[in-house]
Amino acid sequence: MPRNSRKRKTKAPDKHFPEGILFDIVSRLPVKSVVRCTTVSKSWYALIKSRDFIATHVKQSIASNINDDSSHYILDLLLDEHGDKPCVVLRDNVVSFDPVYSVDLPMDFELRKCKMVGSCNGLVCLTGTSCFADGCLIYLWNPLLRRIKRISCTSSCCNRLYRKFTNVGFWYDNEKNDYKLIMIRHYINKGLPQNDKEQSQVELYSLYTASWRKIDDVKMPGILLDGAAVFVDGSLNWIAYHSLERTYSILSFDTRLEVFREMKLPNYDHYNSVIPYLVVYKGCLALFVAHCTGEEDVLSLWVMKEFGLAESWLEEYHVVFEVDCIFSVGFTKNSVIIYATYDEMFVYDFEKKQSRDIGLGFRCDADSLVEYTESLVLLDEKNELQEN
Repeated sequence: MPRNSRKRKTKAPDKHFPEGILFDIVSRLPVKSVVRCTTVSKSWYALIKSRDFIATHVKQSIASNINDDSSHYILDLLLDEHGDKPCVVLRDNVVSFDPVYSVDLPMDFELRKCKMVGSCNGLVCLTGTSCFADGCLIYLWNPLLRRIKRISCTSSCCNRLYRKFTNVGFWYDNEKNDYKLIMIRHYINKGLPQNDKEQSQVELYSLYTASWRKIDDVKMPGILLDGAAVFVDGSLNWIAYHSLERTYSILSFDTRLEVFREMKLPNYDHYNSVIPYLVVYKGCLALFVAHCTGEEDVLSLWVMKEFGLAESWLEEYHVVFEVDCIFSVGFTKNSVIIYATYDEMFVYDFEKKQSRDIGLGFRCDADSLVEYTESLVLLDEKNELQEN
């Protein structure tokens, strides 16, 4: 048999897609499938890690999953029976709320000192109580990718000022494809007159430029911000407390114009109510108010039908509960309220008028729950997990 008659093993031809077609196809795949595609080749890896691809995939996911309950989750920060700090992802589902998977916190935080500031496109912002001291711990974390970025904070004001508190807000700038933070430091200067002793310092952080910048000449009343910020209509909103008047209002930061403004709360019984809590209800800014009368607890939901217009507040629901000290937490995608007593979590269906215990265990406060959707955000960033 001639030597050359033996069939040679031929190398399979490279499967090549035009980059535009590949970009369009892969950007429509689920997150976990896209992550697996990064191992196909170096060119695929480079394409998927690009900033444009990640942004496009986020937009595609939002568009395709808008009516898909299985793609929306609640991220819940819990203490387990061993005292560890797992982060449990729950299906945003009014039937089960069963855990899908859990991820240990990669940061050296104590659960009681950890706060989830918010979640945007699969990126979770966390802070520690060091925000209230000279240092400041801020992390941006993608639980699915196990990827984390530590944000270095700028130095505080001069030593003669006593810091009262620090508040952090987190949002996504859709026009610039950038994830941003706002840090509001509030100070009390004991050497100044009563009307001038409270001062504020405001800084903005850009993930794209990895830098902070100050906002000068901030016109903000001397108030204490409380609770996590709620993002509605391009603005971050906090509950604000006026210590001298002992009243509440809403402090709103327009992320496009970079200006603050105050908005009035609805007219309700402030005397018998606990601290109000902001949420988003059907795209509108809304307010939970719990009334503790001693005989029964009442939870009211007020909705601002037209953002920025105080006259548009409307009491949407008024529900009586037979539990003590309820704390409102928020809504799921299916408009089911989650509320808590001291160590229990419940859901309430407004349409069915039914309440049940979902057994999520102990948490530090209401801010230990955020909405979450899996994404590729931070895939193009260096993973700083090993450095923490």
